[in-house]
Amino acid sequence: MKNVIFYIILYIGLCLLQFFFGKYINIYGIFPNFILIVIVYLGLSKGIIDAELTGFLFGLTWDVFSSEVFGVTAVMFTVIGYFAGRIHRNFNREKVFTQFVIVFFASIIYCLGANLFYFIFTDNRNYAVSFIAKPGFVNIIVTVFAAPVVFYILDRIRRYA
Repeated sequence: MKNVIFYIILYIGLCLLQFFFGKYINIYGIFPNFILIVIVYLGLSKGIIDAELTGFLFGLTWDVFSSEVFGVTAVMFTVIGYFAGRIHRNFNREKVFTQFVIVFFASIIYCLGANLFYFIFTDNRNYAVSFIAKPGFVNIIVTVFAAPVVFYILDRIRRYA
């Protein structure tokens, strides 16, 4: 029952942070992808099923709130949850370097995969290289440097929950 309450509070809190407060507390349009960080955290700490399910639900919620191609974010977050859960026994999630590297590669996978979907399913061909542009790359770096803080907060919450 504790896990269910933890996931419900996590879901509501992250949705509020990412979708509603993100547009007010960003800096020049740059805001970390906290949902991606949480999916990687759950993959490294809980395993494949929890990370995939959480990634799918957050991705579906993201797709509902966005005007992009429906389902792309759900697929990408599910894939990231799978890969993070798959490697959870091989890496120590408490090391900051591990957090940096895995969140960096997860961000690259998310950007490449989403841009590939947008390139295939839309007429706008600018999506294919948008993550290489300065704002996209800066967003990845901000997400990577926010990861240790989010990992620390989630570790503390899980210890008290």
